Amino acid sequence: MNGEAPSGIEWDAFQGIASVTYAYGLTAYMHPDTPQDVLDAFAAAAEAINADPEFQAESQEVTNGARLNAGPDTEAAIKAALAPSEEVKTYLRDLLSKKYGVNF
Repeated sequence: MNGEAPSGIEWDAFQGIASVTYAYGLTAYMHPDTPQDVLDAFAAAAEAINADPEFQAESQEVTNGARLNAGPDTEAAIKAALAPSEEVKTYLRDLLSKKYGVNF
């Protein structure tokens, strides 16, 4: 938009909030001791659903084509999104306090 890639604390904060509210807002969490075969079955089901043409068409209308995610990469991304830097936490607290009157 401004001739360069987005960056800075505002961008980092946006990325964190967007990922936990949009990308991972409807997430199924498994108990830490869930057997691997169950996790594998869940990941395979998500992959099969994503490949289904009917799902693709309907998800385009409902979620703008968002896909289901599962597996270790998704787990790592969620953990990263839920653990923002102290700088991002401070920025968001200040923004919410000053602009929206949120008390922490």
